[in-house]
Amino acid sequence: MTDDQREALVDLALVGLGAVAVYYVLKTPSLRRTAWQLVKYGLFTAAPTYLWQETTRAWAESAVRDS
Repeated sequence: MTDDQREALVDLALVGLGAVAVYYVLKTPSLRRTAWQLVKYGLFTAAPTYLWQETTRAWAESAVRDS
């Protein structure tokens, strides 16, 4: 077995495990609610905060380079 074949097999196994995990979370109501809350937090709180911080940092760095 070559390294490429081994990597492809591992990738396939990880995709399969991920699919099983998603199925289990969607099937279990309490986990589904928790997952939905985490998605809402990520989309509406964490992501905008991260983007704002990165924009502010880039703006400050561009000002430093110009002077």
